[in-house]
Amino acid sequence: MVQHETQPSHWLTNQIHRLGLIAYAGEKPVGWVAVAPRVEYPHLNQTRDTAPLGDITRIWVVPCFFVVEANRGQGVATILLNAAVEFAKEHGATAIEGVPGDPDTRTRSPSASYTGSTALFQAMGFQEFCRRTPKGRVVMRRTWS
Repeated sequence: MVQHETQPSHWLTNQIHRLGLIAYAGEKPVGWVAVAPRVEYPHLNQTRDTAPLGDITRIWVVPCFFVVEANRGQGVATILLNAAVEFAKEHGATAIEGVPGDPDTRTRSPSASYTGSTALFQAMGFQEFCRRTPKGRVVMRRTWS
C-alpha cells in the first residue's frame, strides 16, 4: 500500500498566485492537484462551460490533477481531492468546485482526464451544480457552514 502525504506547493505564474498540493509516497512525489480561489483562474471564469454563477469571492476550485502513471488506481486522486477540500476550508473558503468532464457524455481523452471525473467528485460529497451544455464540463460543488 502506498502511503501519501500532502504538502502545499506555491508558485507565481503571470503574477497570479496559484496553489497546489503534492502527494508523496515516501519522499517520491506521486501526484499533484491545483487548488486556489476561483478568482485566480480568469480563463475558467470566462469559459462557457465553467463560468461561475453568482459571487465567487469565497469559492475555491480544483481545476486539474496529475497522478504519476505507476500510481494511478491507488486512490491518489481521492487523497489529493480530500486534501484540497481541507486546504480550502482552512483558508476561508465557503465552497469548493471541480470542473470534470462526464465520461457518460464526453469521450475520455488524456486532456479531458486531468480534471478528474464526476464519480471522483461525487464520492467526495460534491454535487452537480451546473451543466451548461450536454457534452461540456460539469461544475460540481461542495459547500459547508
